[in-house]
Order: sequence, then structure tokens, then C-alpha cells
Amino acid sequence: MNRLPACAISAWSACFEGGASFGPDSAPPLRPASFRPPSNRAVELLQKALLPIQSTLCERLRRYEPSRVGVFLGSSTGGIERTERFYLDKNADGKIPETYSFEMSHSHYSLIEEMNQDLGVKGPSYVVSTACSSSAKAIAVGQRWLALGLIDAAIVGGADSRSELTRLGFSGLNLIDPIACRPFDAERRGLVLGEGAALLLLERSEDSGPSRVFLRAVGESNDAYDLTAPEPEGRGAELAMRRALEIGGLSPADIDYINAHGTATKQNDLAETKAIARVFPFVPSFSSTKSTTAHLLGTAGALEAVLCTQALTDQHAPPNRVPTTVDTSLACQPDTSPEPKPLRFVLSNSFAFGGSNASVLLGREPDPEAPNLPARRLYLTNASFSIGTPDKSESSILPSRLQGRSSPLIRTVAYLFQQLALAEDKDTPALILGSAFGELQTTLALLTQLKEQGTVSPIRFSSSVHNASIGLLTQLTGNRGYATALAAGASTVAMALAEAMVFLRCHGGSALVLCADEEGPTTLLSGDTFPACGVGFRIVASGDPPEGAWAELEELRPAAAAQSPQVPHELAQLTKPEEGPLQVAPAAFGLCLAHALLKGGSPAAESAIGPGHVLALKALA
Repeated sequence: MNRLPACAISAWSACFEGGASFGPDSAPPLRPASFRPPSNRAVELLQKALLPIQSTLCERLRRYEPSRVGVFLGSSTGGIERTERFYLDKNADGKIPETYSFEMSHSHYSLIEEMNQDLGVKGPSYVVSTACSSSAKAIAVGQRWLALGLIDAAIVGGADSRSELTRLGFSGLNLIDPIACRPFDAERRGLVLGEGAALLLLERSEDSGPSRVFLRAVGESNDAYDLTAPEPEGRGAELAMRRALEIGGLSPADIDYINAHGTATKQNDLAETKAIARVFPFVPSFSSTKSTTAHLLGTAGALEAVLCTQALTDQHAPPNRVPTTVDTSLACQPDTSPEPKPLRFVLSNSFAFGGSNASVLLGREPDPEAPNLPARRLYLTNASFSIGTPDKSESSILPSRLQGRSSPLIRTVAYLFQQLALAEDKDTPALILGSAFGELQTTLALLTQLKEQGTVSPIRFSSSVHNASIGLLTQLTGNRGYATALAAGASTVAMALAEAMVFLRCHGGSALVLCADEEGPTTLLSGDTFPACGVGFRIVASGDPPEGAWAELEELRPAAAAQSPQVPHELAQLTKPEEGPLQVAPAAFGLCLAHALLKGGSPAAESAIGPGHVLALKALA
């Protein structure tokens, strides 16, 4: 992984049950008239976190063009709490109340939509949804966009709310402790769920003024082991920490404190201490803050980055809860009463369902040797698409035991992957899933079960996270490299391509961009449904065009006016319902380009790739 320049953390804020943290120079929280009524609980929590630093944000953001400010948030559950309430209480006739909007109430992108409007920013924006690592990975996204000079500032963070579905799902997996969250305690029985939000403002170090804390790096990896259980030896966690040190230009001896993921589940705490002990010959002080904050799921990474920023500011590491009984099986023991000591660099871990890992590296010092990233050109070498849900024979990468119970989204993503993956790959490609609505069928089945039986299937629950399909692919292929899942409403294909382009320009290699959505839920949509749809692209970073390259990707830029997807005629015949206007999934914005490439045509100089985005291409002979 290439070293990246550090970012200054110019403002931060977090809210959670029983506490809050914000700074610097924050104002008393006052609800401004500019805030719209929140469309769901997660948005309400975001607004609550925004209030203490709104004046600071507005003052600093006035220096930048609105289109040069990015917003990258993480969320595991999005608006599920609002959909759950509607689903359990909807009218006896099954009609959808006017107060409920599937697109704005359920979608992860509702967080971004309302944040952009509340702050008046218009730059690149999307929600990372990789379960409990979501907001930590969103912080990494902000650093990469800043490192390439594509934006001047990034608002990063996350929000997640409680829901009965989530509580019963974790309970069914025997991961809830009914007494308390007791990280690294021999008597620990699991996590305690909470809700909250956290935000950080990132700027380039030279633009930030007298900043006291800097984001040095985020290391990311996959376990490639299981959808819910961590790899027992913590090898994925180890790789994430090592990559953070590599990207940040530091050594293990530089770290003064580790904020552990520390969920207080038997498997996680044991695997994490093994990983820490291997990375650090002399283990620094470490603790888990989840006994105080509870586990905020996808928001945990951003919340704990805020707490570490505060620790660096105050020069005092938070202690671990004193164990009732010391667990002698752990590879190392947490610090229950850390002495005040100078903190220069700290590491904060977040691990997740799907085997997704992220380690955030923060420090009191910017990088004295800020690197210059090498110029990289990006080439489109392959494409694929799917209309409707592929059958079992078309997604043969899935083992037979999974064929019958895989969701339509998993089958579509597996099909796209099969069309794009190359057996002769020398480097493991980055995997980027773009899905506006994620595992819809699985989520609706869980909500129906919750309504009718008051229970939630733990097997289905573990497959309901947004990144289930991409996590499964890493497991089936042994890919411990980079993998992520994101949502950006109708701009999902555009932002997934942008994520690939930014990652490859920072770190090189190749990427598979897999965008898909299941058939629109007739039980939640007020208009016509839309069919299942998927589109995939293979992108390679190279000095010269690789063999078989169709086009060079030059840039992704805002369109002059809003656009509708121009679905090719023969595809439109497949997607058009018998009556009413054509309703399309967000992935349809990529169909025209993929179809042209696969038919052997020369790509146009520009392709509409979202309602407000154009992909600039240079066709190759």
C-alpha cells in the first residue's frame, strides 16, 4: 500500500446514550431553522451530532466551493428503524401511509441527502455500509479524496439507530450480554447495542491552521473466513493494523495506545489480542470504550476516532472496564487504569460482519515527509450486465449449499464477478459493491418474520448486512485485500466508479466494480416496481494500456443537467412493465456503457453514469 499524506482533523463531534464529545471551539447546541425534519432516526442522530460543531463547520466550509467538499458517512442499518416501525404498524389494508417514503426513509443515502442540504455542500458523497467497520472505512475514503487533491475538505463519520430487528438478530447469534458489556473479561458474554452518531471534519494539513490532531492513515483488510465469526487467529485484524502503519509511515514502536474493537464477545476479544500481540512486540496500553458507549454498529469506528482525537487532545487514554475475572487465555491484557502519559500516536480498530476490518491511525504530528503519489492511468478492460436475477447455473461460483438460500443480490453480484474475474490475476483485485438498497428481499423476509412470529432468523440476519455479497466473495476467493460496499441513491454506479478510480490512483492494482439492486419492493414503493438489475466493470491502473483495454477512464465529473438513464432498446424491452412508465434500478445508469462495450462498439467520449454525473472516456484503437 502506498503512503498517503496526513489530514488535519479540524472539528469533531459525537453523541451516544449517556455522553457526548465535541471540539474544538464548539458552540452550545441550538436547533437551527435550516434543519429539515429528519426522515428517520439515523438522520435525527446525525443532526444531533452536527449541532455542536455546526458554526465551526459553516465558518470553515465558507472558504471552499460547495462542489469541493465531500461527505462520506458510514452506516450499518441506514433507515431500518423507520421501515420497521412502518412495516409493523402499516394500515390493515396494506396501503403505504403518505408519511413514509422508501427512498428517503429506508435508504442509507438518506443520511447523505439530508446532510448535504443542511450544510449546503455539493461535492462527491456516499455512504459506506460494511457493517461495524462502515464509518472507519468512510474516514479512509475522505483521506484518499483529499490526498489526490480532488476535494478541499471532507465531512466523515456515521450514524446508526436501534431497531428490534437488529436486537433480535444479535440475540439469536448469542452475541448479547444481558448484564453489561465486559470487554476482555473472562465472564464476558457479548455486546450491548447502542445508537448514536459521530462526525469529523478533515482538511489537508497545510490548509487547517493550528490543528492539534491528524489522521495519518486507515488500514483495511478482509478476514476471508466467515460472514459473522472473526478469523480465530486474528490474521485479518493483524493485516489491517500493519497496513495502517505502512500507509502512515510509522512503526509498531510509535504507537502509544490502541482503542480495541473490544466487543466483549468470546471470539472477537480473543482473536484481537492475538493480532495485537503479533503486531506489537512490546504491547502498548489498550482498552475498549464499548463498556461506556455500547456498540454503535457502523458508527463505532467514527465514534471511537472521535474519542481517540479527544484522548490525544487531553493526553489521557480511556481505561478498560475492570474485569470481574481476568481472562488468562488472552494473548495480552487491557489497561484498566492507565497513567497519564504523552500520547503521540494511537490506533483504533473496527471489525465487522463480512470479515471487514479497518484500523484508524491518529497522531499529534503531521507527516514530515508527505509523499507525492505516482501518476496512474486507469483503463476499462471488461464489462458485464444482468437484467433480472441470474439462475443457479449462472452464479456457479456459489457452493451448492448456498445456491438455494442465496438472495437475488448475492446471485447477481456472483454472476457479475464470474464475468469479470480472471484466473491469471497476479494481484488480488479490489472489490467494490455499489447497491442503493442492499439486501432488500432478506430484510423484508426478516421484517415479516418479526411481525408474524416476533422472532428473527439468525442465519438470515447475518446475510442482511449491505456487504453480505462482497464479504461472501472474499471468503470464496480468499481475498484479504480491499473490499467495500456503498450506497448513493441514483448516483450509486457513479460513486462506485469514483471509489474505484480514487482507490486505484492512490494504491494501484485493479478493481472489480459490481453494482446491483434487487427488484423494487412492491410492499414499500408507492409507484411502480423496478426489475432486478446489475452492471459490472473491471478497471486496471497501468502506465500503458493493458491488453484488451477498451477505453481510458479520464475523469468522473458533474453533469450540466440532471439525466435519466438511456437504457438500450433491447434491454428496455426486458425491463419495461406491461403498463406505466419504465422504472429502473440505480444500476441501470451503467447499462448503456456496458452494453455498448460488450457489443463491440466504441464507447462514446462521455457516458451518463448517474442523474448528475458524466464519465469521460477516451476510446482506444
